[in-house]
Amino acid sequence: MVGTSISDQIKIKTKKRGVEKCYILIIDSKGIREEIHSRKPLIAVMEKYVKLFEEPENKEDHYTEVEISVVKEALEKFKDNNTLESFIGQTLPVKFNPNFKFKDKITKFLEDNIEDYKEINILLNGKEVYRPTINEVEDPIPKGIWKGKKNYGYYWVCIHQHTKKIQNKFVAGLVFKQKGITVGNRETCRFLFPEGSQQLYEWVTGEIHVTSPDVIPDIERTNFEWSEAREELREILQKEMEVIAKDLRKKSGKEHATKDIKYAIQRYEEIRDIIKNPQTKWYDKIMKIPELEEIKSDIDDRLNKIVSIGIKTQGKNTVSEIGSLLEDLRKIRKKARKIQKDIQIEKGEKVTEKKIQSLSEIIDSSKLDEPIKNILKSIDKILSEKLETEDYNLIVDAIINKLKDKLKIE
Repeated sequence: MVGTSISDQIKIKTKKRGVEKCYILIIDSKGIREEIHSRKPLIAVMEKYVKLFEEPENKEDHYTEVEISVVKEALEKFKDNNTLESFIGQTLPVKFNPNFKFKDKITKFLEDNIEDYKEINILLNGKEVYRPTINEVEDPIPKGIWKGKKNYGYYWVCIHQHTKKIQNKFVAGLVFKQKGITVGNRETCRFLFPEGSQQLYEWVTGEIHVTSPDVIPDIERTNFEWSEAREELREILQKEMEVIAKDLRKKSGKEHATKDIKYAIQRYEEIRDIIKNPQTKWYDKIMKIPELEEIKSDIDDRLNKIVSIGIKTQGKNTVSEIGSLLEDLRKIRKKARKIQKDIQIEKGEKVTEKKIQSLSEIIDSSKLDEPIKNILKSIDKILSEKLETEDYNLIVDAIINKLKDKLKIE
């Protein structure tokens, strides 16, 4: 009679099919609590505050109704009706929300496999309470929990359709159920996900219905009592969840690859617009070659990891476009190199592959502010390490021409 501690009255009404009457049990919980410290015999208290009577009823009806008038103090730990509704929905064997897109599929799976599977109607202030669910999930994964011919129960799991954390704490993760009633809470099942992947636990929602008579809840239903059967159940489930976690990591990788390709395409389109702008100087165009090569490589590396045909096609087309653009830019670079050599020959200078005076040396002799000098020196270090001599000379020439006035160079 746990309910007597939190209620003023409990009313139970039940009707069996084929019988022309129903039975009604009314328990005056408030009266029982007031007599708890009296010296009256228990049987006298029960006779006074517990009443059982009958009423005529339709022969074909069958049902059981429980109505609890809860005292205000018992609800203080719940912030509002929504919190209480979510708690009831997660804890008791109520129906799925009619708007949940997989309610029929999951309910049928549970009814087909669990012999005594039942769902009940519970009203809170006249409103029916449902299991908390979300619709932003993929098709459920329904499976039996077996070891050889021994069955421990059944579970269903849904993965967030965007492979990310489910924000609703009453939906995210898994719950153990036995006879439709929750054992523990959604944190109780976190250990089922492998170490290193437990951050993915909130990316799924589902229920584990334990049917084995050898797996028994503790008195407070916070977990299952230790037994060999419980340990075997945990071992099976951990292997099952390891497969799901692996699938989540794979799906997450594909989604990251898709995002990376979209970002790379965006970067390419920005660079392409700069290069095709008539106002862009030839040396500024050439300086975009390394970045374009990097973008092309980034897209190539990720094409095999994505599923979306549209994104894959867009990625392939972008790689092809970058290839054509790089070919044109390399021709410009080759032509610039030839012009530079022709000028050297015309002046009677010896054509050499050695680097011209380094940009750092020129910067040191300039009157630029120290912070600007340091930035230009960092740029020079990268250019000298990454570029071939001719490319380095071309770009340094271009930088010097740009900064001629500030560098005080003739």
